Amino acid sequence: MKKKIINIVLIAVLLLSTNCKKDKSETPSYQIEAGYISTFIIKQDNTLWATGANFNGVLGDGTTTSRNAIVKITDNVAAVSSAKNLGLFTLILKKDNTLWAVGKNDYGQFGNGTTMNSLNLTKVIDNVKFVETGLQWTFIIKTDNSLWATGRNLSGVLGDGTTTDKNSFIKIMDNVKYVSTGTYHTLVLKIDNTLWAAGYGEAGEFGNGTTPSEQKSFIKIMDNVRTMDGGENYTCLIKTDNSLWTTGWNRDGELGDGSTDDFRTTFMKVMDNVKKVETGDFFTVAIKTDNSLWATGRNTNGQFGNGTTTDATIFTKVADNISDVAAGKSQTIILKTDNTIWSAGRNSSGELGDGTTVDRTTFVPMYIP
Repeated sequence: MKKKIINIVLIAVLLLSTNCKKDKSETPSYQIEAGYISTFIIKQDNTLWATGANFNGVLGDGTTTSRNAIVKITDNVAAVSSAKNLGLFTLILKKDNTLWAVGKNDYGQFGNGTTMNSLNLTKVIDNVKFVETGLQWTFIIKTDNSLWATGRNLSGVLGDGTTTDKNSFIKIMDNVKYVSTGTYHTLVLKIDNTLWAAGYGEAGEFGNGTTPSEQKSFIKIMDNVRTMDGGENYTCLIKTDNSLWTTGWNRDGELGDGSTDDFRTTFMKVMDNVKKVETGDFFTVAIKTDNSLWATGRNTNGQFGNGTTTDATIFTKVADNISDVAAGKSQTIILKTDNTIWSAGRNSSGELGDGTTVDRTTFVPMYIP
């Protein structure tokens, strides 16, 4: 009887210890974000780190010194968004839902009522839960799910019914859960999974068969959308059934439809079983539900990480065991399922964070202090 009791206790202890163990693949240690020619990492302790070009102080370290290895920027960070298209500014969302800005502010993209640039992180607004930077404009989603915008209003990209620039945040719409900016167009995903668009659409970015040069107010373009990403005059979206659809500019094969036609004005299905899509400078990367990474489009600097600089017009498998991906101008940053960070592509400003400024055509590990 005593032996049976001991065995039961041992089994209980083993079960408890097993249940307490966390699978690293289910608890990512890092968030990754790619700027134009810079890279940002948020650690599990909510510290923000950055590497790469630091024009106008875009890294947020109080200098204009570029880095080829990551340096610590600030604490208590929940998310970061850095303009990918020479916008040269960065927005940092802290854990207390305050939004902070650094870099260029020439069109009022900070939303703090000025057009003054800043080398130091500057608090601009409270009660924010999501931030997305455009070329020279910013969108935020507040904690009440309302969408607000500020900055340059080129082609009506802010979606407020005008083309007037703003230097303070204005409310655009309610019931929003996600927003993504392309080069000159904006995509908004509402809570009901409908997708809306505004701004420049002459290359077919809206996917509704039209080519407007100015769409000043948001129009509905698709139902049943789970997520999306706006690229260089093109749009990628993932539907609720995990299928990937693309439309717009395609001269480098970035749509992944097997062609290099100038552009397409309606959405076309290009792949199934996709859980994330990211657009870079005329290239696209996608993670499938089996954690494999696929790429299409421009590969001039080896940003596919597959050992070549050969472009592709259909999605090509380039890596396995990937839990997250971020795409910049010509660099790709990946987070593997073992929580290591790797990078490939252009590295002229140290954006790969490997301690060099040498381009890489295969993924190399990023050193994380």
